[in-house]
Amino acid sequence: MNPARGAAIVLLALSLPDGAAGVEPEPTPPPRGARLTLALRLPMAIATQRLGDPRCAAVLDHFKDRDGAPLKAVLTPRSRTPAEHLQGLTFVAESSGPCRRGPVMAWTTPGASRVVICIEHFERISRHNPRIAATVLIHEMLHTLGLPERPPSSESITSGVVERCGR
Repeated sequence: MNPARGAAIVLLALSLPDGAAGVEPEPTPPPRGARLTLALRLPMAIATQRLGDPRCAAVLDHFKDRDGAPLKAVLTPRSRTPAEHLQGLTFVAESSGPCRRGPVMAWTTPGASRVVICIEHFERISRHNPRIAATVLIHEMLHTLGLPERPPSSESITSGVVERCGR
């Protein structure tokens, strides 16, 4: 083949729209931030709606911080509702650390304003059952208000959220 003609064919193939040269492009995974945004969208809406219900918001009266004060007392001086507090948190996607251990979907430190989302696990649950993912968000929100873990156990926190906020 004439080298000039070969180069012209390569240039033509490169200028064709994806798939037009008979080769499908490799799908590019969305950036981590986009994955997190998509994974959070519906669960965040569900959690926000639930926290707008006084029965669900009462979960902040049920759980206490390390000093024995109800978590609602943390929000009162800030003049924020539980839903506003949830929406004001910072969420970051992660795949390492605690996210590699078992079915961890999210974690935070009591009193922190940052929640780590274990993107692979959370994304899967968010797609299949966003209500469970919403429960996880409310659970982690309680920790951001100062709720320690052990005691109460993670299971009892989640049970308290489900009991007051629904499945």
